[in-house]
Amino acid sequence: MPQSISGSTTKHIQLTRHNGTTILNTTTPLTDFTEKIDYEYYNSHTTTSFSKDVINLFTNETVTMKVNETRIFHLAQRHAIAYVEVNDPLTGNINKTCVMAALPDTFPDVTAFKNIFKTIILPQVQQQFKCGGNDGTYDTWKSEEHNVSIPEDFPGMMTGSARREVTMTQDSLFHSSDNTVKGFVRMNASEGWNSTWTAIGEMSTYMRVSSAEVGGPSAADLDPMQFDVECTQAPEGFNTDAFPSGPVFQKHLLVVLQAVQRQQLKLAVV
Repeated sequence: MPQSISGSTTKHIQLTRHNGTTILNTTTPLTDFTEKIDYEYYNSHTTTSFSKDVINLFTNETVTMKVNETRIFHLAQRHAIAYVEVNDPLTGNINKTCVMAALPDTFPDVTAFKNIFKTIILPQVQQQFKCGGNDGTYDTWKSEEHNVSIPEDFPGMMTGSARREVTMTQDSLFHSSDNTVKGFVRMNASEGWNSTWTAIGEMSTYMRVSSAEVGGPSAADLDPMQFDVECTQAPEGFNTDAFPSGPVFQKHLLVVLQAVQRQQLKLAVV
């Protein structure tokens, strides 16, 4: 079902030494988002907005920098777009950039992507997630895995465990998502630390939806001409590891494309 959701996300990271000493305990600022996807053609449109406090070195005052991003994935047109707008209070400038990257020929087309989703991805999701009940309004789905690979944005962490909980309306619109990974973290002296040491690391990502409705991105949402700067072509093409993903839908799309790119899915792309 095509759907559009709006809400906010945040992330919490904690590192604890084996003697119980907490050496890192941080929470990222809230990121507001709107995400739209069309499951017929697998096009998506995501906007995110967050603020970051920075120090003015001349006045020693704290000022707020605001960043707005738009990310478009257009499988039918074979390209992805990343637009970034930074409101810099230190200079008073609004810096805007837009990059368009062509999808490699090895990436699946719409027909092949549908086949991948229905025959591989969907069965895996159905196997991993079990019904956690219904509170009269939302369905809860839970998943717990062990010895899984830890996300790359938690450097030093080896394999660990992952817990996921998703709530949806009874007509399958997203409402919330809580994801937690936990495992041993190894920091090596060769990476700048005084010595090699290990700790227990835990990273939790929380997503809350404030509104959800049926309907995916419009033609205007996918149009690169919507921005007031020209979208330049990325000479190196599309990189699944470098392209920032949205909180839900674009993340799922990128997981499939990364698997195809790394030849984890042995499928003929036609």
